[in-house]
Amino acid sequence: MAWNSIESFVDAALLTVLGTPARVGFDVIACIGAFDAKVALIKRIGELRLGISEELCSAVFKAVDDALASAKEWKGYRDDVIHCQLINASEALGLLVKRDAQFEVLLSQKALDGLYNRLISVRESLNKG
Repeated sequence: MAWNSIESFVDAALLTVLGTPARVGFDVIACIGAFDAKVALIKRIGELRLGISEELCSAVFKAVDDALASAKEWKGYRDDVIHCQLINASEALGLLVKRDAQFEVLLSQKALDGLYNRLISVRESLNKG
C-alpha cells in the first residue's frame, strides 16, 4: 500500500502539470504507464509551465529528483519481495529469479517492516516537495 500512495502522488502531480480533467485522467495515466516516463513528463512540463530554466530552480528539481530516485530504488526492493518464491519459511528466505541470475530475498518481519517504513519516508518526502 505504501508504494501505491507514492505512485498515486506521482500520477496526481502529472495530471496537475498537464491540466488534465479528472474524467480523462485515468486514461492518460494508463496510456503513459511507466514510472520513469511520468517523472520525465512532470519535470519537463513543470519546467515549461513555470517558464524558468532548470538551472534557476535546481534546488526544487534536485529535491524532487532525489525523492523520485529513492522511490524507484525502493520500488525495486518491493517488487523483489512480491515476485520471489518462499524457499525457507523458518529462515524467512525467498528466491528471486531474474533472467540468468538468482537472488535471495530476506522476508523476515524486521526486513519487511524496514522496507515499509522506508517507502513511507519516501512518500512523506514527496509530499513535502
